[in-house]
Amino acid sequence: MAGIATLGIGANLDLNNQMSQIEAVEKRRLEPLTTQKASYDAQISAYGKMQSSLEKLKKAAEDLKKYGDISTTKVNGDYKSFDVKTDGKAVAGVHDVVVKNLAKAQTIATKGLSDNKKLLGNGNAERTITITQPAEKKPIIIKLDNEHTSLIEIADAINKTDSNVSAAIIKDKTNNYHLVFTSKKEGTDHRINIKVDGDDDLANLMNVKSELGADNKVIINGAPDMEQKVAPQNAQLIIDGFELESQTNEAKDLFPGLTLTLKQETEASKTDHLIISSDIEPAKAKIKAWVDAYNEFQTLATELTKYTPTDKGSEPDKTNGPLIGDSTLRGIQSQLRTHVRAAQQSGEIDTLNKLGIKQKLDGTLEIDNKKFEEALKENAASVKTFFMGDGKETGFGTENFEYLKKTLDNKEGTIHNATDGLQKKKKSLDKRIEQTNKQIESTMDGYRRQFQNLDKMMNSLTSTSNSLGRLLG
Repeated sequence: MAGIATLGIGANLDLNNQMSQIEAVEKRRLEPLTTQKASYDAQISAYGKMQSSLEKLKKAAEDLKKYGDISTTKVNGDYKSFDVKTDGKAVAGVHDVVVKNLAKAQTIATKGLSDNKKLLGNGNAERTITITQPAEKKPIIIKLDNEHTSLIEIADAINKTDSNVSAAIIKDKTNNYHLVFTSKKEGTDHRINIKVDGDDDLANLMNVKSELGADNKVIINGAPDMEQKVAPQNAQLIIDGFELESQTNEAKDLFPGLTLTLKQETEASKTDHLIISSDIEPAKAKIKAWVDAYNEFQTLATELTKYTPTDKGSEPDKTNGPLIGDSTLRGIQSQLRTHVRAAQQSGEIDTLNKLGIKQKLDGTLEIDNKKFEEALKENAASVKTFFMGDGKETGFGTENFEYLKKTLDNKEGTIHNATDGLQKKKKSLDKRIEQTNKQIESTMDGYRRQFQNLDKMMNSLTSTSNSLGRLLG
């Protein structure tokens, strides 16, 4: 059988060229299908860009929904007795602060021993050391065999528990060694109690109870030679005439919205004047982030729906956007613009426009900085209510976030449904392209057989003509 490479030799015709031309004509049937597939791919890619842009806007909206977490006050000045920070809920004003006492951690120690490696147990196979602190729910439990009862090994066993009590061996000026226990946390609630079971010798050395006296001072009872080197103490301070107490030197929530890290006692007859002022910068940053994300989406939407007119009968402009007239994009834009114009039940500042955020003709937003900052300074409570509402259904940030969350849902969201529909159309189109390719292949096989038969027939006629010519010649 004549192959495609020798097709037409017998007939003295260029049948290969004829086959190529026929195949080219047949393959034109694929052009509208591949063009449509490219259109689906472009739309799917465009929805991916929309998804990313709207995710950014949703994150910015979530920050506005949580407007109550945005700091609205700040601390001015440096203070000798303490460092201070505010969570933004502290009321602006000046507060008088006096640090009376710093919190201290307890330190207790055993009597001095001449050898820190000598085994101190009574010979029993095992003993248990239990260390407790009122503020800690779980006790420290250490089990030791008789070969690990020296001061060094007891300290090492305690430190390996990685608990709130540390142990160390201190050598004094008389060359005696003391086992020292120190709480890692300040305050009377972290006073140390030690109880040894199964070893009377160690019990006589270490057993101790730290008890809180009527004057709120801690005293120790137990082993006669155990000594309290540093008594635990709570921090005491006075803010605006109120006497306050903290277990640690980080005085948190003693005064609304303030955390004071105490450094030293206030000098006698002196008072630190803590100044708290309004701070609009964090709120400005969050609101501007939302405006920027909104404008980025509007710019993207314009690119995706761009249309350049052409003369009748001409090919569409190649710079046209893939989502011209797309109902999904139009619907999202319409809903977002509704949010921008909607009024909230939030007092004087009840629209973005009253906050100094206006919509331009191209759909993007611009900020009147002077009006914007005045609203944040003079109507802080109204602005807060405008953005967060009840945090569930009302409030600009809440409504915007909930809408975008629904729109971007990866199972039932608007963009998911639109993309899923295109994927299904593309899959169906791939089957049509596959079927059309098979039809073209079958058609070309038919033409190839016909041309091969023609080639054979012409070759046979040529041979017969040549034979007759020889006979008659």
